Amino acid sequence: MNIRLLLMIALGFFLQACAAGLAKIEGPDLPLEKNTVSLDRDVYFQVCVPPKSRGVQPKLVSKMKSVLERDFSIVAHTQAPIGDKPYLHFLIIPQETENLYVPFVFPAMFSFSVIPGYTVDRTKINIQFSARDASGEIIQGSYAYEYRIRWFVWLPFIVYPDIFMVFGSGGYRDEDKILYRGPELVLNRFILEVSERLRQRTNDARPSVSLKELRCP
Repeated sequence: MNIRLLLMIALGFFLQACAAGLAKIEGPDLPLEKNTVSLDRDVYFQVCVPPKSRGVQPKLVSKMKSVLERDFSIVAHTQAPIGDKPYLHFLIIPQETENLYVPFVFPAMFSFSVIPGYTVDRTKINIQFSARDASGEIIQGSYAYEYRIRWFVWLPFIVYPDIFMVFGSGGYRDEDKILYRGPELVLNRFILEVSERLRQRTNDARPSVSLKELRCP
């Protein structure tokens, strides 16, 4: 949770505000069917989060590992590659979340959600990868993605809200949806894209990382 959102909640507490709302998670479109993925190599990944978000890192790693196994039947290792076998190694690097349209949610909070409100959280995620095939050729590259959480705040949503706060206290009804659905969509898109890229054996024109340099910033 960033400083701007904390200030908004704190202000709501002192002004006796209330917020009940729904969330819509939007991520990258999926260009291919999931059953077209064929990596034929060991998969390794790491999650690199900003220092102030380190508390969510273990659960985010666990969620991403579960997504790989559930959606692609990939049993991934949460470490750097070991040995000389074919591999895919990638880093998931979330950036700081940006809050958009914050002023549009204030009337809702300070009217006990009688007045509808709207805001958007936008998070960019960079993924760097390095892959080695059976011949020893290394393919490297990077992708940039983003996902958005659109918040719709209005009192009738209190019947089944994604978020509910009274006087600054409360929280998410479905933490998995709010915190992890966006990264899950990004990971799905990356696996589909990198699978096709490895099949075509295409490399970045100027790879910026090597195997030994592929580590969290």
